Amino acid sequence: MMTTDKKYEEPLADHQGEGENYNEDEESVEKHFLENSWTLWYHNPQAKLNEQNYSQFFSEVYTFSDVETFWSVFNHIRGPSDIATGTTYFLLKEGIKPAWEDPQCINGGEWVYSFPRKFNSADQYWLDLVMFCVGECFTYSENLLGCCVANRKNQIRINLWVNTLDETIAKKFGEQFKFEALKLNSSVSIDFKSFKDQLDGKKTILQSV
Repeated sequence: MMTTDKKYEEPLADHQGEGENYNEDEESVEKHFLENSWTLWYHNPQAKLNEQNYSQFFSEVYTFSDVETFWSVFNHIRGPSDIATGTTYFLLKEGIKPAWEDPQCINGGEWVYSFPRKFNSADQYWLDLVMFCVGECFTYSENLLGCCVANRKNQIRINLWVNTLDETIAKKFGEQFKFEALKLNSSVSIDFKSFKDQLDGKKTILQSV
């Protein structure tokens, strides 16, 4: 069931009317429930970020647990190529905070794929990855935390978050992220980094695929 009943916030798409009401609990709509509930977060910093103020600029857009509400949400928000520069979407399993130091994240890491904004493929990559996540398509879905997409000045960055640094499990996530979810070719390289290393200011790459 829905655990958050908030209106769509800043990433609302232009075609969404302010008075339009999306009642995902209508009895006439048959629900196809997902294995997990997911929360979409939006990070829109309004000031220079530092360790003290980073968490102040997060909004919980919606939490959903069924296919119908998933599409209701994603059909009425802006794609990552249309959100403001410097902002980020996070889609995480319910109860996980979009922070490396979150207890469910701290012992894990992320696969990172960055590409120039001019490629114009961010929206499709993001949707493909999101569907791969909520559809539990990863071999080790129990170790999946979620994913995020960041709109930056010169590039788009799409990351896959996992809760383990186990070499075999992490590599499998990287391969599926690259070849199955995003359908990238073999010449593209993506890197895996631990959250703890990044919190300590380290840029160590643990694996590449």
